[in-house]
Amino acid sequence: MADTFHNMVNGKGEVVVAPANTAADSAQTEAFQGTGTLSNRGTAETDIKDKQLPSIESLLFVNKEEVCQLDDRLRVMDTAKFSWSAVCRLIITLDDGREGVGTGWLCGPGTVITAGHCVFDSETRKWHKSIVVIPGKDERREPYGRFTVTTEHFWSVNGWIQEGNQEYDYGAIILNSTIGNNTGYFGFRYDPNDTINQKPILNTGYPSDKNGTQWFMKGIVDDVQARKVYYKLDTMGGNSGGPVCLGETNQVICIHAYGGCAANGSNSGTRIDRDVYTNVLKWKEAGVSPQAESGQDMVKV
Repeated sequence: MADTFHNMVNGKGEVVVAPANTAADSAQTEAFQGTGTLSNRGTAETDIKDKQLPSIESLLFVNKEEVCQLDDRLRVMDTAKFSWSAVCRLIITLDDGREGVGTGWLCGPGTVITAGHCVFDSETRKWHKSIVVIPGKDERREPYGRFTVTTEHFWSVNGWIQEGNQEYDYGAIILNSTIGNNTGYFGFRYDPNDTINQKPILNTGYPSDKNGTQWFMKGIVDDVQARKVYYKLDTMGGNSGGPVCLGETNQVICIHAYGGCAANGSNSGTRIDRDVYTNVLKWKEAGVSPQAESGQDMVKV
């Protein structure tokens, strides 16, 4: 029987019932490098005047990400190059008008995956108002342009929308663009525990303490649970929604979401298990064309 917590919900109040998943013990999609063609929407450096913004976590009741002992983060110097180009800075406007920043990653031509709390506030039970998506941003340079997306194109799942359960803290943003064909996009995968536990990983994103610049760190998986992956990769508020990839595969195994290092634990992300994989695959398909977002299997609630 399908896990109803994985039923997909969008900002229009439509629900897609999660199908029973009888897939194999593992599955994966391959990363796509993209054409690298810079967008006509790209903005000249002198036109960008982004203000310093707080992290989305600091505006919500969310366990903030943390640096684990020494800060070993490294700056990405060429964000126009794949796979850094497929990582997106998110400028998020909440329902009350406040702004914060987060991270997302392209999983297909027009779909950005992120943390659930980057699209929906589980405390106020309100969707965020809008999100500006900026692939490969680096300070005043936006090589692939920016895309403003409103509530009706946000997705998450019942486990986050209805329950605020951190194990279901993931979501998606459907763009009215296929910029992922230019930037490239990540693959994603689910695997048995022993395939990923204690294995090398890489996380990247846009921490709020490094305004508008992309940073990454490599490490290993500390622990794997049914719906969470734990690691001591240095992050800060704003990293939420960023990809955690297995080794050098450019295939995402979890979506970074929470801190924990300050309490002698680990930072963590929402694991891409079989059900998450199925939903991300559907969202990827919805971003292939603007018309693909709505389907016959949706019901209004």
